[in-house]
Amino acid sequence: YREYLSEYQLRTLSEFWETFSSARNSDEKKQFLSVWDLLFSVYERFNRILDDEGISYEGKAYRKAIDRLMEGVEYNEKGRFIAFVGFNALNRTEEILFEVLKKQGRVQFFWDTDPAYIDQDYHEAGYFLRNYLKKFPQPDDFKASQTPGHSECKITALAVPSNISQAKVIDQCLDMIGSGEISSPLQTALILADESLLIPVVNSIPSGIEKINISMGYPLRDTPAYSLITLLAELRKNVRVKKPGNSERSFLGRDFFNLFRHEFLQDISHSDEFARFEKQCIERNRVYINITDIQLTDPVSKAILRISCSSADFAGYLREVTGEVADLLLSNREPGKQIQWQLEILYSMHKVLMRCESLLSESGIEMDLATAMNLIRKIIGGMSVPFSGEPLHGLQVLGILETRTLDFRNLIILSMNEGHFPKSGHAPSFIPFSLREAFGLPTLRHQDAIFSYYFYRLLHRAENIVLVYNTRTEGLQKGEPSRFIQQLRYEMPVPPQHIVMGYKIDPFPRKSITARKDKEALEILNRYCQPEDDNFLSASAVNMYLNCKLSFFFRYIGKIKEPATISESIEADVFGSILHKAMKLLYSDFGSKIVNAEDIRKLRNDREQIAHYIDQAFNEEYFKVPSGISAEYKGRNLIIRQVMNTYVGNILAFDEKNVPFRIDTLEEKYTWPLELSGGKRKVWIGGIIDRIDFKNEVCRIIDYKTGKVGSEFKDPEETFSSDAGHSCDAIRQSFLYSLVVSKLKNYKKIQPSLF
Repeated sequence: YREYLSEYQLRTLSEFWETFSSARNSDEKKQFLSVWDLLFSVYERFNRILDDEGISYEGKAYRKAIDRLMEGVEYNEKGRFIAFVGFNALNRTEEILFEVLKKQGRVQFFWDTDPAYIDQDYHEAGYFLRNYLKKFPQPDDFKASQTPGHSECKITALAVPSNISQAKVIDQCLDMIGSGEISSPLQTALILADESLLIPVVNSIPSGIEKINISMGYPLRDTPAYSLITLLAELRKNVRVKKPGNSERSFLGRDFFNLFRHEFLQDISHSDEFARFEKQCIERNRVYINITDIQLTDPVSKAILRISCSSADFAGYLREVTGEVADLLLSNREPGKQIQWQLEILYSMHKVLMRCESLLSESGIEMDLATAMNLIRKIIGGMSVPFSGEPLHGLQVLGILETRTLDFRNLIILSMNEGHFPKSGHAPSFIPFSLREAFGLPTLRHQDAIFSYYFYRLLHRAENIVLVYNTRTEGLQKGEPSRFIQQLRYEMPVPPQHIVMGYKIDPFPRKSITARKDKEALEILNRYCQPEDDNFLSASAVNMYLNCKLSFFFRYIGKIKEPATISESIEADVFGSILHKAMKLLYSDFGSKIVNAEDIRKLRNDREQIAHYIDQAFNEEYFKVPSGISAEYKGRNLIIRQVMNTYVGNILAFDEKNVPFRIDTLEEKYTWPLELSGGKRKVWIGGIIDRIDFKNEVCRIIDYKTGKVGSEFKDPEETFSSDAGHSCDAIRQSFLYSLVVSKLKNYKKIQPSLF
């Protein structure tokens, strides 16, 4: 093989294999070699299949065409002359084609260059062209138009403090270049090195510019259509099938409602029918929603509910849903509302999904949902939504690749950051860098040279240039200006003007939040003084008032509550409610009899009875299902149920050591009017007391606590101080309950108790 390789190639290959062989015999090395052992046979078999099918991919077609030329087949369109204009980085196939046509004497070459970088061997912008100018010279009588880019143009580097700010300063950029005639396509171009800025840019173009021409695509992965299929995939991933082969399925409530809150489905989620269904699910805390309970009749909902459990059919399912969504947008379009953009991205997504559906069905490969979705994402990742416009009118909005061979007098280039222009990284490859270098395959060096030429060629005939970059450091983005900006500082006779724009940030004066005790507030407070309204201040209300009066105002006077949601996990307050309910059910069977150790021991040993009451408490307080219907425990709720069983067991074990006692009431409400201002006013206080029992003629006011509570204090007055904080909440609650019971009942001895 040495006769086919140059000295440089042989040296590079030797260095690679010497380093590779000297390294330890790792698993990664074994995997690397195993892949390369298979690649050639896979390549040969793959190409045989393509030949049998009569189809090809781009590289194969290039190679076949060149092989025919090398075999002596001539380009036989007689009398036709060819001119190659404005090329830069040629692949090996294109170089061979140029050489063959050059020998036939039927071709001319024209290169768009600037001596500023061609004459400098170190300059990466001329990396390819210096060689091409020698191999494929231009006609002797050809003289390119003057390129004042390195001597006469005015360049401004504009630093802004965020990514979106680049779009927001377009108006100022237009003022800097003084472009008054935007309607001419040869005047001004707005170039986006980061194509994800397209939508903010379009929305930020001054209203005085009536016409724009977008000559670039928008990444399909950044569109709402992509987020829609991602939500559909999440819905499908978490679907529950009751039994294999059974069509009855359940959706995770969180996934279901997240999907219907998507911007494309707002016409459904804002309907009365959907609002009633969502309210019902929240009231019953439906963590999983059975498909038979969903009574949505519109075509989009029906398509979503036809979700297939087969991964092979998933692309077809996504295609069907996106089609129905497009019909929904068309049918519900408001007069004057532009939806062409939404329809365009849905159409592009529809075409991609049709292709994915075809690939998945033709492959015959069994794959799970995650693999199918990754394949779909991979295909979508390289797709863009094309825009249609009029290239002869208005401000030109282009990507970097769309600027090739085009000249503009005024340029505004956004995202002039290292990593965006030039782009960093390269496509993943099985071929290591050293091997790519040895065989002349594209490397990062080639990529940098290509982007360098794109940039410097834009300067050839430009007169006013504004380079905008983001200074914000975020994640992997360092806020570093492009190397091209740095290079211009040394290459230009007059260095670029550098302007740093920032936000003027003045600290807002801190405003105190106050609540006025106006007439309306007093009317609400007075309700706690009227027993007929069944209003009373609970221990929780008193605690909240002492800890934060403003919170008390918002909760009890403003009636501001947290919005109800479906809770997948059991919060602390719900956990406490379940425990209270379970203990009430367990001890209700004792009635008013004297409970002894044997009674508690018998109850502790009856695990079936305890489990029954715990399940009943879960059903009433968490699952919110009617009596007699058993809910299904899933995920962490299985663990919480076991924890609940431990809590109940601990309470029973404690009570067994403190027998005998007689239960008086369970979960009973007690209220009493507390006199204020020397008896002139009375305010009703009280609450629901978990348990009142008697032991040794002492009335015990028992309050079950499932969290960490403070139980120590120096004196009672200290506990009711606003400085005591939350550590005294449980103590205050026990004291308040004891006070109410002492006023209502003629009990001689009362003992507050925290369990």
